[in-house]
This record gives sequence, structure tokens and C-alpha cells, in this order.
Amino acid sequence: MDVSTPEHFIKLIPRTVKENLEFRENLNLLCSADEGFKNLFLDLCSKSPQIMYDCLYWACNHKETADRKILPFITRRKQIVAINTLSWCIDNQHDYGTEKSRCQGATEQVKELVRRCLFKRNCNFIVGSLKKEDVDNRPDPTTIFAKIDNAVEMLPDWFEMKAGVDYERKDMVIHFKKTNSVIKGETTNENFSISKRADAVFLDEFGREPHRIAESIEGSVRDVSDCIIYNSTHWFGLNHPFNLAINRPTTKKVTLFWYENEEQMKGAYTSPREGVIELIDEDYYRQNYPEFAEEYMKG
Repeated sequence: MDVSTPEHFIKLIPRTVKENLEFRENLNLLCSADEGFKNLFLDLCSKSPQIMYDCLYWACNHKETADRKILPFITRRKQIVAINTLSWCIDNQHDYGTEKSRCQGATEQVKELVRRCLFKRNCNFIVGSLKKEDVDNRPDPTTIFAKIDNAVEMLPDWFEMKAGVDYERKDMVIHFKKTNSVIKGETTNENFSISKRADAVFLDEFGREPHRIAESIEGSVRDVSDCIIYNSTHWFGLNHPFNLAINRPTTKKVTLFWYENEEQMKGAYTSPREGVIELIDEDYYRQNYPEFAEEYMKG
């Protein structure tokens, strides 16, 4: 079994919940018992956002039933593209934009900032949203900082980075003491990050900002960082600063739309007119309804 590179290791990670949970359990046992393997695995995590998500991060869905509120984070195809592009943009100081539908896990990209703070020294990130209550409002589990807290607090014991030990938590400030890296929260008002400097700025739901305030932020944020991360659904049209920003030639844009979500498109079909059905997810019907699929393919 070759686990010497992130690419080789990723091929071993199961993509279903049951199998992924079993994989994580065995991985944790191995890392707890074998110092050499633990160091190898941590090195892989330091190089690969996807490994961190698929093996150590968890997804919290507070609309789900109690037994499904917290499940292993298993990245979908477009989520993999998104977190890898985001990581590249931070490394190379490019702007990054996510154009998204609701409930596609786009804000979970903030956990990439956590990975960097865990493995890199002296990182400095700023996270902003329209209201303070959307950034950090403990014990509210739906805020941006709650996603960051979850990423750290759900790390296994062998990781040696647990809340209250190397993780100093204050209101709107998180300090990773082992690496001296910081994530700070702010509200995105007219004075957003004035006189600040950062490795990257994460602007959540920037498309919801009133046009005048959004223009003010755009006018000043360039002095804060060369990597601005725009993450939002559209609200106020094509001329809003969010849409203009994510479509600039210098912005790396990734879409996370509901129809790009394999789970939501499972079994999808369309009916362009009465009496006519067109299958979008043909594989689903081949696997689950082979006789119907065979008749469909015959035309």
C-alpha cells in the first residue's frame, strides 16, 4: 500500500459514510500506535486540503435528525476543486471567489484556514460577515467561528492540538499558540479591516452587503491582503461589487451550485413536454431500475 504522496493516499479514502467512519477509526488507531505513521500522515495533511477534510473534518447539519447532525466530511467533486483552488490562491496571493447556491457547504471552506494555522507559523487571517452574530456568537453552532471551533475540537487526541491546550479562544479571535497563527473576525462595515494586514481575507456572503458598503470595502480591502476570498450567493444583481469581483480576470472562480451536487442530482430527470422523460442521472436508473433504463435506452 503506497501512501507516500497525497495523490496515492486519497485513492484509499472511502467515499461512503459507513466505510469512511470505519477508515477513520482504523486510521486513528494506527496514528495512536505508530509514531512514524502518524508523522507521515500529518505530513500528508500539511500538503493536502482534501486529506484533512476527508479524514479529520466533520460536517454539521443542524437541520438533520439527531443521529445525522454530525457526519464525516466527505468532499464532493466540486468541493475538491474549490478547496484546492482556494489553497492555491492563498499560496500564490490571488483573489478567489465562490459563486454558490444555498446549502452547498461553501462556507466550510473556512476550515482550510484552520489547516494552515495548524501547520504553518505566523499565519494571519481575517474572516468577515455582515453581522457580528454571523461571525461569532457562542454558543450558536451556526456561525463561521463555530465551524472553525468544530474543526479543531473534533480532531483526534493523537493530533496534539486540542481546545484549551494549544488553542486560545476569545470572542472574535482564535490563536493557535503552537504556531502563533491567528484567525480574527470582523463585521463587514465601512471600516472593515482599516489599517490591518493579513495573509487572506474571507468575506462571507459578500453579495448580501448593501451596495454602498460593499463598494467601500472593495475600496479599502486591497490594502489589507493580496488574497481576497469572496464567498456568497447572488442577491443584488450583476452590478453589485460581489459579482464584479468574482468575474475579474484576476479572480479564480469556482461554482458550487445545487445542480453540481451529486447527492442532490441522484436520480434526476426532466420532462420537457407532456409524455416525455429525459434521464439526467442515467447511471442511477441503470443500477436501481435496469429494466426501465433498458427500455429508455431503446428510445
